[in-house]
Amino acid sequence: MPCPSSLPNPIFGYLAGLQLAPPSEPHQPAFFDPPSTKSTTNVQTVLTPICEKAQEFIHALLPPYGEHHVYRTFAVGLAVADLVGWTTSPQSEELGWDRDLWFLTAILHDIGWDMQENLQSRLSFEIYGGVKAREMLMGWGASQEVADEVCESVIRHTDFAASSGSLRLMAALVQIGAGHDLLGLAATSLLHTEDNLIINKRWPRLGVAETLDESLGSELKHKPGCLTSKWAAGVLGGGMIGLECYKGLEGEREDDTEWKERRKAVEVDTYGYRWVRGSSMGIRKIGIRPNHVRSISLLNIDNADVFELGAIKPIHKSRFTWTIEDEGQSWAIVGEGKDIMTKV
Repeated sequence: MPCPSSLPNPIFGYLAGLQLAPPSEPHQPAFFDPPSTKSTTNVQTVLTPICEKAQEFIHALLPPYGEHHVYRTFAVGLAVADLVGWTTSPQSEELGWDRDLWFLTAILHDIGWDMQENLQSRLSFEIYGGVKAREMLMGWGASQEVADEVCESVIRHTDFAASSGSLRLMAALVQIGAGHDLLGLAATSLLHTEDNLIINKRWPRLGVAETLDESLGSELKHKPGCLTSKWAAGVLGGGMIGLECYKGLEGEREDDTEWKERRKAVEVDTYGYRWVRGSSMGIRKIGIRPNHVRSISLLNIDNADVFELGAIKPIHKSRFTWTIEDEGQSWAIVGEGKDIMTKV
């Protein structure tokens, strides 16, 4: 499949040059609905079930203020793409528009925010998140083209100050969506005031500006020379706080006790792959470092069924993966030997 065409940097400068008339009417609330296999209004694609997996994963991984941010990013990008004409022919084909692909890009763009894991890597959170997003998508059955497009866009999502070069549509949209949500960059020229209200009431802000200011400060402190250092001066220390378009909408960070319990369900093994245990994700991918492991099985904790994976060779520092179908049941690894590194 050929790579889509690109748009020029900086994307907000390009949009200003189009001299578009501001949106005259708001969208219906249903316009912003996330992809769902139960939807009767939005076209379903092969990516729709993967979008549902991504929603479940993000609900467990990110705290509520982060989860709401990625949904607002999706909604803002969707509205702007509609205004500019990127969602309709001929631009949609040229630029590679796909609503489900855009959803996956938006909802996974900040998995590098996962502070339980991010600070264990020297990678900038954008790069770390892009790599993790690609791994997750390939594990869920997405094509390499989809996984690569999301990875590229996640890595480039904070590069909104670039003054030369170009970027593809998904990267442009995540810069637009996240740029507006944190800095108000779309304001009324690209996003109807009522749309802004609909989006922020559906996914409340929960004090995201102050919380993010703190977490990005931690990124700078622990990773000198990270990508955040390119734009932090104009953003951190109050640049995201008190924006006119969010007056009365900022809110406060809510109690995250429930999320902390959900977060315990997310596992990260030696290779950085993630699983959500005891969920209804349908397809489960199991990764094992089989040093000195002679045989391996999966035990279904719910009904004691055993799924035999068979004997394996103890190849040093190698990894074996299996994919199993389930219906939200709980599985445990049962092995003969030692150094079984991963739990389901």
